[in-house]
Amino acid sequence: MVVMLLETPFRRWHSDNKNDLLKVGKPIPILSALAPDKKLSKVFCRSFNPNLYQQHSWLCGSHYIQKLFCWPCLLLGKMKSVWNTVGYYDLKNLSRGIQIHQTLKEHIHNHLGLKNLEKNYFSILDVVNEHGNLFKKNYNENVRLNCLFMEHLIDLVLFLGKQELAFRGHDENSDSLNKGNFRELFDMHIIRCSQEIQNHYNSLKNIFSDISQKTQCSIIIRYVTDKSELVECFLGFHNVSEDRTAQGLFNLVNSVLHEFDIENKLVGQCYDGACVMSGHLTGLQASVKEVAPNALFTHCLAHRLNLVLQHGCSINAKCRKRIPQFVQTRWSSRSKILHTIVNEWSGFINVFDCISKDPKSSSESICGAIGHFKNLKTFEFAFLALVFNDIFIYTDNLFNILQNKSFDVEFCLRKINIIYDLINKKRYEPEFLKLFNQAVTLTKPPKATRNESNNQSNFKILFYEIIDNILMQLNTRFQDTNKLLFLQLADVTKFKEYSCTFPVNALNNLKSTYPNIFYNINTLKVELEVLYSDVKYQNLLHIYDMVKIIEQDALKDILPEGYKLFILILTIPSTSVSNERSFSCLKRIKTCSRNSISQVRLSSLSILSIEKSLINQLKKTESFYDDIINMYSSQKDRV
Repeated sequence: MVVMLLETPFRRWHSDNKNDLLKVGKPIPILSALAPDKKLSKVFCRSFNPNLYQQHSWLCGSHYIQKLFCWPCLLLGKMKSVWNTVGYYDLKNLSRGIQIHQTLKEHIHNHLGLKNLEKNYFSILDVVNEHGNLFKKNYNENVRLNCLFMEHLIDLVLFLGKQELAFRGHDENSDSLNKGNFRELFDMHIIRCSQEIQNHYNSLKNIFSDISQKTQCSIIIRYVTDKSELVECFLGFHNVSEDRTAQGLFNLVNSVLHEFDIENKLVGQCYDGACVMSGHLTGLQASVKEVAPNALFTHCLAHRLNLVLQHGCSINAKCRKRIPQFVQTRWSSRSKILHTIVNEWSGFINVFDCISKDPKSSSESICGAIGHFKNLKTFEFAFLALVFNDIFIYTDNLFNILQNKSFDVEFCLRKINIIYDLINKKRYEPEFLKLFNQAVTLTKPPKATRNESNNQSNFKILFYEIIDNILMQLNTRFQDTNKLLFLQLADVTKFKEYSCTFPVNALNNLKSTYPNIFYNINTLKVELEVLYSDVKYQNLLHIYDMVKIIEQDALKDILPEGYKLFILILTIPSTSVSNERSFSCLKRIKTCSRNSISQVRLSSLSILSIEKSLINQLKKTESFYDDIINMYSSQKDRV
């Protein structure tokens, strides 16, 4: 085949002959007549190691010529070299020759072209079908076990409801022997179940935890599998009630992540601010970086910036008291709603007043309306609403920029600095007086204390504390953003632009940020130049598309440094994938952790007790368990 290709270039072959050649594959003969090695009038014949064919997917040989060739360059090469013309035969310097050739831009380009040709000729339908069948089998088996397990839980719930027994005990602290009726009944029941059910419960018991009133910290790791799949893994809830200092939180993080070789593998760290006190955040991330030098402190795009900043302000007692009211009404995650409430204050007061006085309103609606009515009539609540609304107008805009321009780091840095300056300019008395007077018009002036003619000075201090806290959080949260300039290297929307002007500054930034990971910068530059100039990769939408192409086309060995770069950038949470909001493990954890004893749950237990006869009738139907399971699985996640 090599002789035929040397006589007639591959581009002149008929398409059918090309197809046959690609199906046969590269020739890998045992070579025995390579160049001898002469030393002091003695001749030594070095033996050829055929394992080199496996180590280098591009290497091939000719039985007739007894020389080595580059298969991609032999087929598609336009520039002549020893590897696609006369052949390579110097065994003494073979290792060095292979290393030099496989880093050449022309070779990488030809290797990518060959992979694209092979992809068109080889069907992977059988592999896909096999993977799909296995996935379906495992999925169906898991669904079957989930349904069996749910049937046991349904029986326990119905039993307690029928007997009018409370689910929880009066004292369920760590020292108490009483775990509550449901837990005690469940523990007794599960050990009597089949081994199949017990094994399934052991596989998922860490996912569903008991209701806890303790301060908990959840730890998540984000990584890419060997199949190039982006994964976020929840490692569990951890009690941090006793020690929420920077050192205490670091000890927890280090103990959980130590087994994952974080010293070398941890490339980023981020915190949502809900469980990390703002005063200790700087110390925590600094301690982590001492152990894992590569762990840049970044802002995770799955975190709502306004919510994070608001949680950080809860260090202030008044904010901690009133901020939960924002959370309950979901104002914190949607600044536009907060803006609407501030501008329609009197309208909301009238609505809640009508609901509370309407005899047709349910007791639950009346209680909620009265509570919101009282808050809207409180000066402190109105003042905080105005302050946060004034700030969130800017930070919400910043959040949108970070979501949509995450790879344009220079642009994001400019916007961060602009927003910081705008908020900092509000730290003046005229700004405070404007918001204070607006709060007075919405409610009424605050009551004066014994030592002051009015309470204005206390709210001025509160105003300055909130501004300073927000500025401190912004400064801390985005302190390492300038080290993320290398993200621009993977901005697929600019590949065409980069083919003309290579982003040298971003490459230098990568070298300085991760010197112990990317030590072969020149090879990376060559690989990126090939990708930037290839039209096939200039119309992608996201870096994740690039990673999937490399995985599907088996290009990892051709683009080792480029693949390493894309995986690193994909792993760092300062970038987002197309379905980040649904993909985020943080969202799943928050949905799970919202379980609590509420009026809704108490009402549901009352229905179970009152409608015992109806439940008995429903239980006789064949679809009883399936209907409950389907209803449970179709419930929307609470936001």
